[in-house]
Amino acid sequence: MNDLAFTDMLVIEIAPGDLHELATQGEIAPIKAGVDFYTRGGQIVRPVIDEVDASKGRKTRSARLIPVTSDMMTDHLSRSAKWMRYDKRSKKPAPADPPSIVSKIILARDAEVKASCWRDHYADDASRW
Repeated sequence: MNDLAFTDMLVIEIAPGDLHELATQGEIAPIKAGVDFYTRGGQIVRPVIDEVDASKGRKTRSARLIPVTSDMMTDHLSRSAKWMRYDKRSKKPAPADPPSIVSKIILARDAEVKASCWRDHYADDASRW
């Protein structure tokens, strides 16, 4: 993932009744941050590169795709957007964690992804890993 300057991060305000909008904004945040997510077989996946044994005691690198889990998605959402929630005590927005239900909704949407954010597994830029 490319680290964004704090000021470049998408700000997502958590409000009751806006779950669908939170998920839509959550889909956009990893795209803007340059997260390497792809779709394959109806799942959102990400590349992993393992170092494995090769012949004559050498090592080589092997690429594979792993499914993005709800916890993994929540982690990337927290890194790629600034989540805010209204604080009743201070009467102003305060930093918050992305709701885990947002990750579950994003993963469940699959083909509905509005921002065409998850690059197709067969896209040209997938060959770089």
